[in-house]
Amino acid sequence: DIDYEYCYDNNGAGCLQRSYLYSDEKAQTFLSTLTLLLRQKLDDALGSSIDADTGKRYTLSHAPMEKDLVQTSPYYRIVKEQSNYVDYILPQFYNGDASGLDGGGWTSKMEIVYSNLVNDMFDGQAGKVVFGFCIRDCIGATPDGAGAVTVLKEIKAYNDGEFNCNGGAFFWLASTDIGGRWSDPVWEEIKTTSGCSSSATSVDEEEDAADSSDSSLLEDDGFEIVPMKFKVKGLLSSGDADDIKAEMTVILNRILLRLEEQVAGMNVRSVEENDSSNLNPIRGDEAT
Repeated sequence: DIDYEYCYDNNGAGCLQRSYLYSDEKAQTFLSTLTLLLRQKLDDALGSSIDADTGKRYTLSHAPMEKDLVQTSPYYRIVKEQSNYVDYILPQFYNGDASGLDGGGWTSKMEIVYSNLVNDMFDGQAGKVVFGFCIRDCIGATPDGAGAVTVLKEIKAYNDGEFNCNGGAFFWLASTDIGGRWSDPVWEEIKTTSGCSSSATSVDEEEDAADSSDSSLLEDDGFEIVPMKFKVKGLLSSGDADDIKAEMTVILNRILLRLEEQVAGMNVRSVEENDSSNLNPIRGDEAT
């Protein structure tokens, strides 16, 4: 989890967390590079264990202050540009311009920020946005779970249930949640829709399986199957081929994710492996 609460866009004015080497450009480059390299390092650690179909991987998240999530913020721009690398964003709604829950309600400023994160940053994926609460010693703290439950219910009901299937909540500080007085009622509310995004994925996977019997390259949902064939020479054993194939799958996933960011309208749904040996048999030291 990246919890960056430092200077990045004020040329150091009024910021005590800087040295004479500071510049806004360097700070923003650091934040952007940190996200990119962490994603690469985490994926490298898993290697071929990354699921090519579901993309399951180690989780990388950001927990920015609410004031850093206005659309004109460089922080917002950086995370949006790298949203494919980020699994969740955890806005601190107790730490910024939208602070204050007005007695437990969801303020209009929070609606704007939350909606922008879901629809602009993550293309409608509410499951990637985790609402941040403070339960003591903060402006707008919600010391009782009932106040937080009210907020979560309002999020689910917003715009006829647009965010019903959301990322849930986190809170600060765990040591102040004595006996689960805050987290217990909040979990009871969250679990009513817990796993809803996973269920949606399961339905998609079932539809994919049904479509796989169709030999057409253009599927009913508008996605086109793009076959790719790789030829590798000089292999010493079948084990070498398996290792290379696993590594190439990981690399191809990364390439397609980057390409998806750069090509307008392009969406990659999955990368799948099919045995083509019956179509073009392996000859000698050559593998397909």
